[in-house]
Amino acid sequence: MSHSTDNKEVFDKADFLDRVEGDLELAAQLVELYFNDTAENMAKIRQAIADKDYEVLICLAHSLKGASANLSGQRVRQTAYELENAAKKGELTGVAAVFARLEQELASFRKALQHQLLSTDGG
Repeated sequence: MSHSTDNKEVFDKADFLDRVEGDLELAAQLVELYFNDTAENMAKIRQAIADKDYEVLICLAHSLKGASANLSGQRVRQTAYELENAAKKGELTGVAAVFARLEQELASFRKALQHQLLSTDGG
């Protein structure tokens, strides 16, 4: 086992492919759905933060956490979990900082998914 887990923390390809039983077409569909839903959810999260609506924020962060776990996006899942907890505590500064990290993690996750799922060796 290698300790070079940085990419695995962003996206665990083996775990995700295991979840979809190796079905790359299904994997691609799930990824597309995830990013369509996530774009909408991130806009709602941004609005909830602006409105200081912590109940909505908790619900949205929880939803993103679960969806990210389903796609084996460990760092996005972890960051969404942190956002959920900051919202539960009503910490606006904490929420804003975690949200900024969440946007970065989502960008890394998208990049890792595109690189690792779309770059197959002819299969």
